[in-house]
This record gives sequence, C-alpha cells and structure tokens, in this order.
Amino acid sequence: YRVGRQISQEALAKELGVAPHSVWRWENRKRTPRPKVAKRISRHTGIAVGTLIEEGFDQ
Repeated sequence: YRVGRQISQEALAKELGVAPHSVWRWENRKRTPRPKVAKRISRHTGIAVGTLIEEGFDQ
C-alpha cells in the first residue's frame, strides 16, 4: 500500500477492520482481499478494485 500518503500496515488494518498480518499477505501477494475489503481499500486509496487485484498493492 503505497499510494498517496504513507500508512503503516497496522494503521491500514485498523481502518479496514482486519488483522495487520492480512495487509502483509496482500502486499506480498500471498492472498487477495475479500471483495468487501477490496472495495473499502479502493475507497480509501482511490485505486480501482480491479487494479488492486490485478496489479497488487506495490504501486
């Protein structure tokens, strides 16, 4: 998660209501966020859900 402002995994996890380890898994392409969470990430970052899923979180 590196778009716009910098935010820690812990802070993003808290904002999204998920465990910090979940954010780590997404960033390291170990897992993909569930659709509802992907929508919240999209709203928070301004990145389209499809872009998040297809290109990952290392933009």
